[in-house]
Amino acid sequence: MRTNDLLLRCYAERTDGVWSAICLDLNLASQGDTLADARSELNEQIVSYLDDSRTGSVTSKTTLHARRENRNPGYRHTRSAGRGRLDS
Repeated sequence: MRTNDLLLRCYAERTDGVWSAICLDLNLASQGDTLADARSELNEQIVSYLDDSRTGSVTSKTTLHARRENRNPGYRHTRSAGRGRLDS
C-alpha cells in the first residue's frame, strides 16, 4: 500500500489563537500560528511515522508509540466535540 492511498481522519481547531491539527487514526498532533502551519507540521509527522513503520527503521511497536507520544512535548491535549476541518 502506498502512503498516498490512505484516508486518515484528521481535524483542526483554533484555541486561544493557536491552531491544533490532530490525526485521530494515528494519534498524532501538531500546533501552529496558522492553519497552514499546523497542517504542514501534521503532514510531515504522518509521512515520517508511516515511512518509519513501513520501512522498519523503527524496530518495535512500543518504540513507534513512544515516538508518537513524544513528538510534540509542548502540545496541550484538549477535549473537543470534533469540530474543525483541515481543508482550507
